[in-house]
Amino acid sequence: MTDSQSWRSRAKALSPRPSADKPTKQAAPTTVNNAQAPTAKPSPEQHAPDGWQSLDAATAMRLLSTQADPRSDVADADPGHPDETQRPRRRRLSGVEWIGIIAVLGLLVATTLMYLRRPQASTPTAEQTADRAARSPSSIAPDPALNEKDHRTSQTQPAPDQRSRTSADTIAKNVLADAGDGSFALEGSDRTPAAKKPRGRRPKSPRKPPQTMDAESAKPTESPRTAPPAPDPSSIIPVQRKPLEHTPEKPMRESVPLPPRSPAFVSFDRVYEVAFEKYQAYAEQKESGASSEEAEVLLGECVTLFQQCLGRPHSESTPEQRFQIASTLAMLYFDAGHLYHAAVYGLFVTRLADAGQPITQAAATLTFAALQEAHQVHYTGADRSGDLDQLSKLCDLIARRGIQHPQLDTMRFATAQLFERDGFHLTAAQNYVKIPQRSPLFAKAQLAAGRQFWAEALRREKDGIKKQHGGIVSCAAKHLRSGIDLADADQALTSPQLAGMLSLAEISLMRGDPQQAIELVDGERGVIRQARKSKMSDAFVTAAQECLFQAYSQAGDLQGIQSSLADLSKRYGASGRDRIASLQTKIAKDYLADLDPDQPVTMEQAKQFDALLETILDPKRKPSVGVMLWAVQAWSELETRANDRQVRSLCQSRSDQLLQIAAESKELSEAEKMTLRLKRIDLAQRSGDAPRALTLLSEILRQSPAAIDLQIKAAEVLLAEAKATGHAERFAEAVGGRGDDTIWGWAKLTNTLARMHFDNDDKTRYLDRLLLAGFHLNESRLLQARATTSPDEQRRLVEDSKLHLRQLIATFAQSSDKWTTKLQTLQGMADAIAR
Repeated sequence: MTDSQSWRSRAKALSPRPSADKPTKQAAPTTVNNAQAPTAKPSPEQHAPDGWQSLDAATAMRLLSTQADPRSDVADADPGHPDETQRPRRRRLSGVEWIGIIAVLGLLVATTLMYLRRPQASTPTAEQTADRAARSPSSIAPDPALNEKDHRTSQTQPAPDQRSRTSADTIAKNVLADAGDGSFALEGSDRTPAAKKPRGRRPKSPRKPPQTMDAESAKPTESPRTAPPAPDPSSIIPVQRKPLEHTPEKPMRESVPLPPRSPAFVSFDRVYEVAFEKYQAYAEQKESGASSEEAEVLLGECVTLFQQCLGRPHSESTPEQRFQIASTLAMLYFDAGHLYHAAVYGLFVTRLADAGQPITQAAATLTFAALQEAHQVHYTGADRSGDLDQLSKLCDLIARRGIQHPQLDTMRFATAQLFERDGFHLTAAQNYVKIPQRSPLFAKAQLAAGRQFWAEALRREKDGIKKQHGGIVSCAAKHLRSGIDLADADQALTSPQLAGMLSLAEISLMRGDPQQAIELVDGERGVIRQARKSKMSDAFVTAAQECLFQAYSQAGDLQGIQSSLADLSKRYGASGRDRIASLQTKIAKDYLADLDPDQPVTMEQAKQFDALLETILDPKRKPSVGVMLWAVQAWSELETRANDRQVRSLCQSRSDQLLQIAAESKELSEAEKMTLRLKRIDLAQRSGDAPRALTLLSEILRQSPAAIDLQIKAAEVLLAEAKATGHAERFAEAVGGRGDDTIWGWAKLTNTLARMHFDNDDKTRYLDRLLLAGFHLNESRLLQARATTSPDEQRRLVEDSKLHLRQLIATFAQSSDKWTTKLQTLQGMADAIAR
């Protein structure tokens, strides 16, 4: 083997395995000394293999820069070919491996794009930072030097981008001074005076700290609940709803029929010249007020000619000419009543024309007018809101392109008003918050946004939608507070400001902060005092009074509760008795709910509850029967939770008084009055006042002596009283009844029930009451026998009882094991007395 062959064999042995597409050449066997491949240039004595060449730095760089075939392999090189590259072999990738690599790369690209497009707040500019700092009230005084620096920086920064969603409202003729009343015009806003910088203020309550319930009578007042931070309004997802149906604001214009499109067979310059000549004629005809037929003919010809201009190749015209033609077509279509055509052409110019050109602003204004009119006249139906979405996108486009439209803030406000009118509270709020702080409409927009966030929260609470509810409430509180703090302290509060304060008070009540609600409603510059100056409606003042009542109730201020109830009673009048009663009932319910259920009711607590009900049940206010019955139930509940005898006696006494008053009411039927009298009897029995119970029963039985159930109840009271005293005379009264025959007693009851039982075909109707009366009759006789001192009387009573018990068991008790056992017990008792 020659030296060159040995070198080549070693190179093959150390190279990677050959590719599958070429046959592998068998390497010659090598010795141990030749097993390791050389790592340096061969020595002079050793013959260099074929194809070897010395490499200096320049040659190496040149070889590395050449694009050699990646499929070449050293092991597969032909040893006889001098141009074969001697380098390690690279394995070819299969098709499956290439597919896997491509899939991984695609996944990486998709992940990168998703990361870059994720929702994130842009880096705040100095102007945004200043706006944000001015919106959020803070008790920390800012550094004047820092504010001055931010102010200088904000003058050089562009306006922040408007990224959140927007919507649309109406183009009106005049800019009204009140937020939410009407809409705003697009013309003449550059003459709007700059807004005076508002002075912040917070209403303060003139009231002293509330007189709350003592610690023993009520649970401690809960601290205000921690509210979640207000999220980015654009991150709140709207709920799909249909718009509120309403009549069109104005009738739809009759559209002018236009001729079909036709191509131009002459050059652009010629058509362009003729089109503008025709347009000048149409403009003169329109201004002169000529007949509509002539103007409509010229209008159709103008549309046809300008469409032919746009149909010519772009190489014949400049972009400025095409934008001018599209803007003119938008105006012509608007005059013809084809509102969507006008919006399409106007949007084309707004989107593509130079943002600094006047034609772009004019096209944006015309597009807004067309879409707004389409929504006002229900161009596509009253149940659709697509026009509002397009108005929102148009406002976003104007802001995104940096078009310095003088009416952009007014357009946003009008768009939000339309969303508000159609019931889209969240989308309306999202449009209101896009109005920047530098705008004269900022304070009104903040109040309107807060009210709409609060309306959305109430709507979701009513529909049972809990998703993002807390964040919506926080947004409402944030923007309402911002708008209220911007109010000028030297001027009277406007209607939107008062409405915002009332909404903020309701949010404070929801969050468990009644003191804040009291400050907003009853403070020095609170809703109630300012409402009189602003001449608000009676319904609004009533709502404020109700909110104040709820705040005092939540705070446990008894004095405030009574004063607010007095004001509400005057405001409701005679027709609001039921409403006042419901509020009064709520007070007592809250008081009872705040009592510790694990502790017995004390006399002090009972007296406090009595004082609370004294105002509610004042006869001058003529409380309803429902309120009195609820008070009876409340006293009964307190009675069951009291251990002290005096407390229970007070509860029973108050309940009996209320039942007596209610039973005399003319509002109740006779059956309802009877029910109340029976409740008084039960109350007297429960309190152990047997004479009182017998007196009440006698009053009823004088009118209805044959009332079997009442006679049974009266006999039971007589027997219970006899057992309590143990006197034989009392047991005799239980057997024979009262002397005036109002209360029969067990003997007459047993005879009457036996006759009724035998006369009735239904043998089960009176059976249980007959056995009950017979059992108590003989029980009373035996107890009388025990109590009497006369042996003859005792013997007679025992014999009568034995005889009657045998008759009852033989005749009636066989059908009931329960009564058989009871009657047999009395037989044993009689035998014991006889012995």
